[in-house]
Amino acid sequence: MDTNAEIRSFLDHLGDLEYRLDHSTFNYLSVEVDGRRYLLQGRLFFSAFPSTATFTAFSHGKVRAGQLLFSKLEMTAAEVIRHVVDGCLPIEGNLHFPPASRGYEITYQPLHPAGGRTSRLAVLSFDGAARKDIVSQDVLDWEVRGADRPYDHVQELLQDYRLGFTSDRISLEVILSHVVEVDHSSRVQGNRATLGLYLPKELSKDDASLGYRVVEKQQVVSRALLRSGDMSWTDRESHLSGSAEIDVPRGAVVHCVANYQNIAQYSYYATDPDNVPNDRRATYESFDPDLSTLKEWALRTQVKGSNARDMEAAVSWLLWVLGFSPVLLGLFPKTQDAADIVVTTPSGHYAVVECTVGMLRTDNKLPTVVRRANELRQRLHDGGSAHLRVMPVIVTSLPKSSVIAEIEQAERLGVAVATRETLEAAIERTLLPPHPEAIFIETEKQIAEASARHTGKT
Repeated sequence: MDTNAEIRSFLDHLGDLEYRLDHSTFNYLSVEVDGRRYLLQGRLFFSAFPSTATFTAFSHGKVRAGQLLFSKLEMTAAEVIRHVVDGCLPIEGNLHFPPASRGYEITYQPLHPAGGRTSRLAVLSFDGAARKDIVSQDVLDWEVRGADRPYDHVQELLQDYRLGFTSDRISLEVILSHVVEVDHSSRVQGNRATLGLYLPKELSKDDASLGYRVVEKQQVVSRALLRSGDMSWTDRESHLSGSAEIDVPRGAVVHCVANYQNIAQYSYYATDPDNVPNDRRATYESFDPDLSTLKEWALRTQVKGSNARDMEAAVSWLLWVLGFSPVLLGLFPKTQDAADIVVTTPSGHYAVVECTVGMLRTDNKLPTVVRRANELRQRLHDGGSAHLRVMPVIVTSLPKSSVIAEIEQAERLGVAVATRETLEAAIERTLLPPHPEAIFIETEKQIAEASARHTGKT
């Protein structure tokens, strides 16, 4: 791989946005070892919109974490990258970033899976030396427990500072998020839809546009593009807001895509809250508007414990909204030895579902879901219901890129894998009338195709 080409591709994609985005930050975790400070994990965010989180500098013993405005670094993106490749960032004194024995691993993903189906996310990643060669996990965990604002382990600290999961290697990511966003207050009301977008004040509204598709009864009935001149613009406190109205059929769903310089940046579905074509979603939203709790719990990638239990609940809710009949077992102490969720389709077919906020093999989830599916299949056979099909499913809130090394094993075992991207697509699908049988058949087909790839069968 030509790592210089990877770097050039990212910098070309970033262009002059690095000078025009006022909310860009450098978030980091560092540790001091033998009088030298090392960068353990860092992210340089090129952001068009301000973060809703409040960051207070963390410093206790050997460990520091913080957030700095990119503009205060007094370096260009290219200079930051050059210092990283040279092994030392001149930030907070010096943050050393040694390579692995074979050098740095540098990768560029112009469409990073973490953006999912909602937002464009470009990520340039640098992986250096093994973290254990610098400091042990136990040392870090005990260090952060003694702070004025104590953490149980360093992973908690990483989450607070938007630094993701603990990596086996020291790492730095340079991230460009979407620069224009669909206004989430976009709505369909009767035969009219009000659509809008947000744009940072430092960017030209002439470069912004809003594409849309109008969906009625699962058919696209119209599609068009609203340019900046087609929208009314309002100067808000932190951004520009553009909006326009269009005619739509009653009960339609409008798929909106915000563009900048003719490049799609952000996707969102506008619906009529009083006339949602999925009655289950309409019912569920009477308790959880816009599925906000469901989305938070299903897509949250943190640590074990209550977060894993929350995810199981959210996945069961999502399955119900999609038209399935789920029974949630893993949430309760007396049934935790059972599957997390057992699901039936209207025609009586089954899915045995295991959920994880981490890797697929965590707590033996992968072999466990296969065993439980086989046990259920045998019970159905013995009870005279051998015609009912049973599908093992494992769900993780991690993106596909994080579990790619484990997916082949799951496919060989005949297990359907649902990653963060799958969950996001399923959430979008709840805007349409529920068709659980179609989802079940689609997933069976994917399992069969994956198995054929690995066995050489057609």
